[in-house]
Amino acid sequence: MPKSWSLRILFGLILIVAAMLVWRVWFLGSAYRVIGDVPPGMIAGPASADLTVTMLFDYNCSYCHKSYPVLLDAAKRDGRVRIALRPIAAQPTDVAPPLAVAANAQGKFLEFHDALMQIDPPIGEEAVRKISDSLGLDWTRLEKDSRAPDTVTFLDEGIQKALALSINSTPTFIVGQIVYTPQTAMPTATDFLRLFDEARGAGYSASVGAEKPAIP
Repeated sequence: MPKSWSLRILFGLILIVAAMLVWRVWFLGSAYRVIGDVPPGMIAGPASADLTVTMLFDYNCSYCHKSYPVLLDAAKRDGRVRIALRPIAAQPTDVAPPLAVAANAQGKFLEFHDALMQIDPPIGEEAVRKISDSLGLDWTRLEKDSRAPDTVTFLDEGIQKALALSINSTPTFIVGQIVYTPQTAMPTATDFLRLFDEARGAGYSASVGAEKPAIP
């Protein structure tokens, strides 16, 4: 094969690889943005925070229930962290995620969420209804909003983009651009504080711990 053709083929391959790398970076950036794109009413913490932690969780995951107050404690100690809450509907029959998201339309997501996290899973409709009544929510509107296209899309996108980032278990915490999935031990407040410092000091870090937590 003439040398000129070899060079053209090599140059073409380089362009293809470069284009694939650019696309991959764009795709991952898009996934991060979608997961972190949470309505203001579903974010806890000061508006002046310089770091956002997105928590992906399942209301029927006991490990999520155990780690959430630890994260809150770490965020309070730090003082400059806000927490974006991304419920994952692991099963189509899960009632809590769509109803919790729907509670945001009535301005009560955080209260609704905190109440759900204090109940031992599995969480059924009866428990959710009691929380709704205790917070004075309109149950008929809540059910309707839980089936609304915006709610369905929000939950579907959370799962799709999580899988795109190779996130397949809960809880997972996106600290800046650090993806942290606990392995066998529940994270401590110190662990989270270290991650906050890492995220502020480094723009990107590889995933930490890809194994499913030992506690279901």
